[in-house]
Amino acid sequence: LLSVKSMSSLPYDFEVDRVVSILKEREYKSILVQLPEGLKKYATRIAKELREKAGVRVYIYGEQTWGPCDIPIDEAKRLKVDVIVHYGHLEHHGCRLAEHSLPLSALSKERRPHVVFIPARSRASPSREHIERLARALAARGLRRPILISTAQHLHLLDEVRGLLEQHGLEPQIETGAGGIEGLVVGCDYSSLLESSSKHDSVVVVSSGTFHALGASLITEKPVFQLDPYSGEIRELEEERKLWLKRRYAAILRALRARRWAIWVGAAIGQYRPRLVEHITKLVEERGGEWYLFYSRYVTLTELKNCDSPEIDAHVITSCPRVALDDFTLQEYEKPVLSPGEAIMALTGSLEPYRPIW
Repeated sequence: LLSVKSMSSLPYDFEVDRVVSILKEREYKSILVQLPEGLKKYATRIAKELREKAGVRVYIYGEQTWGPCDIPIDEAKRLKVDVIVHYGHLEHHGCRLAEHSLPLSALSKERRPHVVFIPARSRASPSREHIERLARALAARGLRRPILISTAQHLHLLDEVRGLLEQHGLEPQIETGAGGIEGLVVGCDYSSLLESSSKHDSVVVVSSGTFHALGASLITEKPVFQLDPYSGEIRELEEERKLWLKRRYAAILRALRARRWAIWVGAAIGQYRPRLVEHITKLVEERGGEWYLFYSRYVTLTELKNCDSPEIDAHVITSCPRVALDDFTLQEYEKPVLSPGEAIMALTGSLEPYRPIW
């Protein structure tokens, strides 16, 4: 049997005892556990713990999970579960840059099961030496006022990073981020970087991988540094920014002459943005163009190829604004595939500044 000790040895805190307490307090009998791709390998261990400690029936959500905008409400209703336990994110009531017209709070209680958000805090932590190296890297560029942002897994590290940077004479800042949570960043919401642009001279992203750091580098022209809590690696994103901007602008320029547009409407609850869809259709019509609406929960190269035709000149994905960037940049498609912001740039001819997310 798995023990509390075995769960505590995992690299993330899944807060099983907290979840069990909620399940028992509310007398829930069945749950749907949702995890992002990197955490799915722990799903069976979580399910076993919850089943044994709370006596509940556990379903594991096997499809892709984009974030707090992608809660499987309809699936939970079909399974007749009492609660969705969503791991990997904090509750986020819609991105301030990307208009989410149907947040969870907009649904009636009859239509939605209870949703519990568990951030799955990482147990990894950068050493003092790593943070001192970050301080030296910033100082070497003459940067003194970095803004600190992080994902839900590492948000608890920001105060420690700020304190050590201050000891080196820097003036780090933690501003209100995604969902009104200090320091939080999600893939589609970097509003804290824009709203405090006059206060900071650089950005430090505490996260692993390149997803969030790359997004920050595309949003701002200021230097972006990434501090990886697992490896302690520190790197600047300037070269990645140049490469990605070059390729994104190539797609935008190819779309300037596009007349017939495929507009992909998101089916995920937080990615369904009808007002944005209407705005883009009007821009297409103002240019004398035509548009076709495609409705899909996910848009991969396979879906796009299956639906493409000679009657389409360009595609815009209005669901998750990162899909076009992350899936159709290094792997370019024969036709332009744009984010909403990029499509608006192409349709209005306003190419500066670059705004991938809108």
